[in-house]
Amino acid sequence: MRINSLRPLYSLLKKPRVLVFDEAVANLDKESADLIAQTVNQLRGRASIVFITHQVPESLLVDAYISFGANGLSKNENPSRRL
Repeated sequence: MRINSLRPLYSLLKKPRVLVFDEAVANLDKESADLIAQTVNQLRGRASIVFITHQVPESLLVDAYISFGANGLSKNENPSRRL
């Protein structure tokens, strides 16, 4: 259900500058989470994307990431691999 709603949602919003996905893959199996990540990957370059999650899909491509944890905030602008 979530996968089918991402592309029409993007079109309905008239090409926004920023897309925020808050726990878009929560409680999904790995295959479904990877399908959502692939769809989000296809939107790269069309808008700034903020992907908020506790469970990072293996196939999600990122330019930078910020981690919040017990030790505070850490930022990596040059990830050497997919998260």
